Amino acid sequence: PSARGIVTMGGSTPDAFLYPFRSWSEFLHVLLEERGVENVVFCGGVAGYRSSEELFKIIRDGIGLAPRLVLNFSGSNDLSVFDYPYINGYMRTVCAFLEQQRDRLDTRFGMNVFGVSWGRGGVKTDAPPSEEAYDSFWLQNQRMIHAVCEAFGIRQLTFYQPNLCNGKKLTEFERAYILNACYWGPDRMTPEQTIRRAVAFRERVRRAAQQESWLVDLSGIFDREEVYLDRLHVNETGNRLIAEHMLAEMERLWRDT
Repeated sequence: PSARGIVTMGGSTPDAFLYPFRSWSEFLHVLLEERGVENVVFCGGVAGYRSSEELFKIIRDGIGLAPRLVLNFSGSNDLSVFDYPYINGYMRTVCAFLEQQRDRLDTRFGMNVFGVSWGRGGVKTDAPPSEEAYDSFWLQNQRMIHAVCEAFGIRQLTFYQPNLCNGKKLTEFERAYILNACYWGPDRMTPEQTIRRAVAFRERVRRAAQQESWLVDLSGIFDREEVYLDRLHVNETGNRLIAEHMLAEMERLWRDT
């Protein structure tokens, strides 16, 4: 059997160069080989990427690889405000051009250094951002990624990723980590604010996942595990567990085709 090319997308969690141990992208390749499935995994995860950068990357780079499957694993970076401080040169160029064209495009396009927002939460409005805007922005970009892949005959799955703030029962280490964090992110949210936003985001994604077969909620897979290194990243054991859950969903997808 052959899985041919698989493209993994997202931020730092699928990134194979962030930590000295294996990422879930690498474990996925290993698990498929253990099952006798010939495969090539192209790791497209980049630390700090938001969903909008995933969208640009799949259009710019992913389609040309002609993969059989695209796996998106993200969500947590979209919990932050739109001017999240990570930035990459290519996205700055794209966004600067769109900013210059905003009058002709008749849309409210702020200098969103992390991608295209087309207004808060994907609608043209001057209203301040709401809790709702964060998940709708992420879901909108995932739907566009899915549509692009379908147009080119590529199967695609989006996984909403686990996060320490999603509402799990915290271990002693995790409680200490949160208590020692004065604030998180560029918008200087307190841990309590971050947890409220993350829990609300998670619940809305869960409801959306019940309606979309390509959208999988993995946010609860570590609710009874002790694998977190920080709010978002996990140890090597956690990365292997992510790959195992993904493989189960991939097998479901292949059975249904």
